[in-house]
Order: sequence, then C-alpha cells, then structure tokens
Amino acid sequence: MQTQKNSRAEQARINGAKSRGAVTPAGIQKCRLASIKHGGYVAVTSGIPGENPNKFAGMLDALVDQYDPRNIAEYTIVCALADAIWRQRRLSDAANYEIARKMHFFGCDGDDADKAAAHFDAETGSTVVHRLEARARHYTREIARLQRILINMKKCEVSDEASQKSKEIMDSAVAQLEKEAAEKAEPDGS
Repeated sequence: MQTQKNSRAEQARINGAKSRGAVTPAGIQKCRLASIKHGGYVAVTSGIPGENPNKFAGMLDALVDQYDPRNIAEYTIVCALADAIWRQRRLSDAANYEIARKMHFFGCDGDDADKAAAHFDAETGSTVVHRLEARARHYTREIARLQRILINMKKCEVSDEASQKSKEIMDSAVAQLEKEAAEKAEPDGS
C-alpha cells in the first residue's frame, strides 16, 4: 500500500496508461470533431459537417473564370482568395448562429432586437461573437489584399502587352526607315 500521494506527473502517467481513447466509430467521429467550434481554422478542403464541398468548388471555378489566372502564381492567389472568402463566410455564419442561439436562450424573437442586444451584451459580454467577428474582419482584409494583388498582376500583364506592341511598332518603323535608307543609297540602274 502506498503511503505517500503520487505527484501530479506520476498520477497523470498512471491515468494516461489506463486511457485507450475512443474505440467505437461514433466515439471516433465525436472526438474528431471535438475541437471544432466555428470552423474558422479548419482546412477548406476537409470541410466541416453540413458543408457542401461542391459549393466551394463552384466558387473556386467562378473566381478562376473571373480572374483568368495565366500562371501558377496567379492560380495560387485565386485559390487563396477562395479560401479566405470561404473562411469568412464560415465565421459570419458562426457569429449569426451564436447570436440566434443567445436570443433563443433569452427568449427574444426577431422583433425584440434591442432587448436581445441588451441581454446579450450584459449577460455574456458577447466574447464569442466579438472573436468571430474580429476573425471575419481579418479575412475581409485578406480578401481585399488578394484582390489588389490580382488586379495589379493584370495591370502588369496589360502593361507588358502594351510594351510588346509598342516594341513591335518601333521595330516595324525602324525596319521601314532602314529599307527606305537602303533604297536611297542604291544607285539607280537607269
């Protein structure tokens, strides 16, 4: 019989040795989703329950059509833009859900918005919603930044195309002048 108490670390090792984790399929599924609160950090490609991956694919296709990436760098930026938009939507949906949940908890319906807001701020401090909205604002700024990058890349392409056309026109004009100079320099055979 042990006369002394086990240290915390020792007790943790003993308890950890007894634990085997989830073993049933339902338990494994529940553990897999345990850390998901709002989905803001979940990879877009893995998704969260209730999300339709085809909607993300459709949005990505629409962005590819809109920005028409011409190389891998542009395509990567378009993919990052799609990811930021998707995450922003997730966070906005989570904030709206949290507000609706609190309104229901306090017995407020849509007509009692002022009452709900007062209860919400006074009772909960709305910490969760503020964090979700702050993170959504981060993605809003990220979306704007990525859009500016894509627009500037397109401007550079237009500028490069204009420079190429100007060079072709100049080369053509120089060739014409050289041809005329060569014709003047040749003595007439008559």
